[in-house]
Amino acid sequence: MKKKMLSLFLVFAMVITMAAPALAAEESEGGKIVILHTNDVHCGIDQAKNEEGEVTNIGYAGVAAYKTAMETEYGAGNVTLVDAGDAIQGGPIGTLSKGAYIVEIMNQVGYDLAIPGNHEFDYGMDNFLTLAREKAEYAYLCANFTDLEGKAVLDGYQVLTYGDVKVGYVGIDTPESFTKSTPTYFQAWTAPAGGHWPRPWTLTWPVTNCLYGRGPAPGRTGLFASQSARWAFIW
Repeated sequence: MKKKMLSLFLVFAMVITMAAPALAAEESEGGKIVILHTNDVHCGIDQAKNEEGEVTNIGYAGVAAYKTAMETEYGAGNVTLVDAGDAIQGGPIGTLSKGAYIVEIMNQVGYDLAIPGNHEFDYGMDNFLTLAREKAEYAYLCANFTDLEGKAVLDGYQVLTYGDVKVGYVGIDTPESFTKSTPTYFQAWTAPAGGHWPRPWTLTWPVTNCLYGRGPAPGRTGLFASQSARWAFIW
């Protein structure tokens, strides 16, 4: 089928703790493509209002409702929900369950893809990998999260098909995770002879200039990176 170049534009945005912007593209054979994303939720699971009664956080119930509305309008096959990290830390529900309850909620909301933010590692590496590999019903992606032999820890990308349009979702994490989380979570538990602490895991960063920030990078058509370069959409 003939490939189409997508042109993303913002069709919806909620602000403060839980943002749920929707990005729509040119019509595929099945209609418009809608990409919903959240980031930095930090356990803000419920709707919140300010003193004026204005909603400052739609909560996961709001995200689920909005996803359902978009699926009704554009078709379930044309709507994708992604999270750009820092979801499982920031409140008692995350601390008491080490993020597991948040992952369960995200499963029920219907997330499709996610990438680990620096706070996904706050309960330890083994805990995060268990959540990502065994608990999450959505896929965690991170192209630059590798072991010291260069082997990827998670899938780096997924390509989803919407009618005659294919969209590649590439997960990229900031190396600031080493310092914004606890550095020992990237190290071995037992020091080898000589007392050196190796990192079994690392975050490579060969793409800083072209992916860090928001919007299309210079010279790159059809590339969008979200906050802290945690996400890139390429087609």
